[in-house]
Amino acid sequence: MAGSTTADRRGLHHEALIYVSDEEFLAAAVPFLEEGASNGEVTLLGVGPDLERLVLAEVGSEADVGLLRRGSDHEPLSALRATTALHDHLRGGATRVRLLGGIPDSPWPDWLRYEASVNHLFAATSLRGLCPYDARRIPGEVLDDVERTHPYVTAPGRASRRLAYEDPAALINGRNRAAGEELDRTAPGLELEDPSPTMARRTLEQIAHHTRLEDHDIDILCLCVAAILANARQHGTPPVRLRAWASSAQIDVTIRDAGAGPAEPFVGFLPRPGSDPNDPGTMHVVYEALSGVALYTDDDGFTVRLTQTRAA
Repeated sequence: MAGSTTADRRGLHHEALIYVSDEEFLAAAVPFLEEGASNGEVTLLGVGPDLERLVLAEVGSEADVGLLRRGSDHEPLSALRATTALHDHLRGGATRVRLLGGIPDSPWPDWLRYEASVNHLFAATSLRGLCPYDARRIPGEVLDDVERTHPYVTAPGRASRRLAYEDPAALINGRNRAAGEELDRTAPGLELEDPSPTMARRTLEQIAHHTRLEDHDIDILCLCVAAILANARQHGTPPVRLRAWASSAQIDVTIRDAGAGPAEPFVGFLPRPGSDPNDPGTMHVVYEALSGVALYTDDDGFTVRLTQTRAA
């Protein structure tokens, strides 16, 4: 089954389960949950309805397993907040929280960022997570990334092992940077150096109104661009360059300065620790407001990429 569960009780244990049959899934999932319940740990099941039915049909009736159901709007930032909420169990006196939790694999770049960031954001928590991935339907390149984002990977009959695990910050920065370099290979529709927020907004509005984005979405993008520009002017190193690419249904904006940027690419994934709920921090608001946000550093400085996509 998946790893040892009686030792290493402090700190995060983030493990992937890669399986190729329902029987293999159950052979790991059921003992994982039953042992957690028997150890007095808060034990939760948060998978899709098909897997949930399989597990509940097999888990012993004496096992105290709670259900963690997510809504149809389940997405990476809300998943991170849900994981943070598990801390309430620990503050309530639980020695450890154990979660068998599945996530979508599309759009995978967003969920890869979630899986990688869990390792950093929850490193000091007493959380044991087992993440199931069905190799029968998940592409091989996604499974490769599963091994990069989980310190432990296991399958029934094999001991838990480290394979291709990568440092979370380096992995996220590298993926964001690669996507940014691909965008840079195309000519931008707009390029400004050290623009004021007013100039940036006026120019962005001119190109945005040739797209099919709603006025509301354009306004939100412009507000976020202004906020990131203000951060770059205050905390970055000149020059500050703004570039934008527009298609019929999407606008991408990059704001680059010559500085080193924040120490890690996780800024904004969660509200600032101890922050007022009404003021969770600029970057968190930007993440919540836009279709996509990516931070990365390279030899030339620090870049924030903002994406706004027309709602389907």
